[in-house]
Amino acid sequence: MLILMFVFVYNCNVCLVFPATHSLQYVYSGSSGIPNLPEFMTVGLVDGEPFTYYDSNIRREVPRQEWMAKAVYAAYWDQQTQISMNTEPVFKNNIEIAKMRFNQTGGIHTVQWMYGCEWDDEIGVTGAVHQYGYDGSDFIALDFRTMTYVAPVMQAIPTKQKWDSNRAELENIKSYFTQECIDWLKKYVSYGKCTLERTVRPEVSLLQKDPSSPVTCHATGFFPKGIVVTWFNMGKTADLTTGQKSIIDTLHRMGKPQKFIAKEAGCSQSAVSKHINGKSSGRTKCGRRRCTSRKDDRGLQRIIKQRRFKNLADGLEMGYNCRVPQVKPLLNLSQCRKHLNWAKEKKDWTVGQWSKVLFSNESKVCLSFGNQGPRVWRKTGEEQNPSCLRSSVKYPQSVMI
Repeated sequence: MLILMFVFVYNCNVCLVFPATHSLQYVYSGSSGIPNLPEFMTVGLVDGEPFTYYDSNIRREVPRQEWMAKAVYAAYWDQQTQISMNTEPVFKNNIEIAKMRFNQTGGIHTVQWMYGCEWDDEIGVTGAVHQYGYDGSDFIALDFRTMTYVAPVMQAIPTKQKWDSNRAELENIKSYFTQECIDWLKKYVSYGKCTLERTVRPEVSLLQKDPSSPVTCHATGFFPKGIVVTWFNMGKTADLTTGQKSIIDTLHRMGKPQKFIAKEAGCSQSAVSKHINGKSSGRTKCGRRRCTSRKDDRGLQRIIKQRRFKNLADGLEMGYNCRVPQVKPLLNLSQCRKHLNWAKEKKDWTVGQWSKVLFSNESKVCLSFGNQGPRVWRKTGEEQNPSCLRSSVKYPQSVMI
């Protein structure tokens, strides 16, 4: 691998983001037919870091972070162990129900449940997730905007109908994710503050196998995970990838805030805003606010029409552009009328009549040296060569004919 240092062509800009955004997630997994693997497991994660664990072999909830082991009493682990033990047979039953709906008898099968919440110190609750999967595919998920379940497969429709009809349970779920889950998240973050909010700068390198292969930017060893890596090509940010656009569209339809979407898509918040508003191709204006009203604009237009040579930068926003004026003879009003009358008298003349007219105009003829002079062929360094110089006089002789 060749490490490239051509930063003047490609610049991999890493923006460290240490946001006040934290997440709490739990993942429950039930399986059947997999040897040497516990049939039921749970993992708790704070900011993506596992802090609790349970499986059907050890049958005990245990800490996975030192700060978690020191922060809570033994009664906490007893309580969490009992919750996991009570959930274990439910997952075994869910696998059997799913096998019947998918018309399956044996083999390896898995059921997963993931739920959690997200909190931002500045804007509050930013998101929540409550979804189930079967054999690695989505099975059913709760839409928190409508508080109804979404069934991507027909086998999940009976579950959707049953759970949607239980409005009391939906209210309990909503209350949990907007209050209780957030309270626990804040507690866990306070317990592991020194670990969860530590900052480790990434090591960044540009890699390329050979001159014809694409350049890859590697950022490793960083913490926390919330960093944004942006490609710059000749000082301009690269376009969003197809995957990033898909993530932005999906999360925008789910009603997620742009700050959350930018973090998930791995791009800047301005890029998310431009994509959502249909401006990904680049902005055409500088974006500054207008300083004039429509009435002011009409007044400025009248001034421009009356005084075309007025220095008025605001004219640029009204379709006027500053240009070099065309040269025309200086005529007074009387002369303009004479020219117009002459043109009207001759407007119906034929080609034969015009062929008898001799047209002439005054021309300046220089008798000594021209105003601009001829061009010369020369090489670099021959600027002062006598054979490459043109003589000049202060007042060249000329005559008007």
